[in-house]
Amino acid sequence: MKSWLRLLRVSLAPSAAADAIAGLVFGHGGLPIDPRAWWLVGASLGVYHGALVLNDWHDRGHDAHTRGSRPIPSGAISAASALALA
Repeated sequence: MKSWLRLLRVSLAPSAAADAIAGLVFGHGGLPIDPRAWWLVGASLGVYHGALVLNDWHDRGHDAHTRGSRPIPSGAISAASALALA
């Protein structure tokens, strides 16, 4: 489980969510009343973390030489599973 959390970089989630919330607030001129607008925060998190995983999948060969302890090069998570998640 820890490897998946590292791969997704869950520690960065508050920053990504705050960016989406700031966009909603500034774009709307205040807090949106329509609850459907808040789905954008979840969508933003999905795109953000999915892109991080896809980047790690793409860089897995390079990371094997320079950062072997990362989840994909270390074998903690298979490249196919990471790609499926992304």
